[in-house]
Amino acid sequence: MSKIPVVQHHILPAQADAWQSLRRFTPARIGLGRAGGSIPTSRLLDFQLAHARARDAVHCAFDIDAFARRLNARQIEYVKLASAAGDRHTYIQRPDLGRILDDSSKALLERRTRAEAWDAAFVIADGLSACSLQGTATPFGV
Repeated sequence: MSKIPVVQHHILPAQADAWQSLRRFTPARIGLGRAGGSIPTSRLLDFQLAHARARDAVHCAFDIDAFARRLNARQIEYVKLASAAGDRHTYIQRPDLGRILDDSSKALLERRTRAEAWDAAFVIADGLSACSLQGTATPFGV
């Protein structure tokens, strides 16, 4: 009968995560680790969840009518203007159009500024996250 050789396995001690000290300085996903040829499943799922939330935020529609009702309830005067990007799909493809007023909004604003003087004006624009806007405009009394 032959002897079976005994193979000793060396268990390497756990090493400290060198990235941990740097992660506190940035919200970026750095030093995610490895699991075979990919990143660990938990890190991948975290990224997919964040990506889905970002996509939802971009495609979330701003409910201007509900917002106008809240302004009216507080007797806050407002002027509703629109950008040259006619809809959200156009804005996502051409964000530069979101920084330009459409012709009817320009005309309305020019008529209003000639007729009355304002001490201050606040611009509330949905941009790429209408969901964020609906949550952040509320602390300002809206």
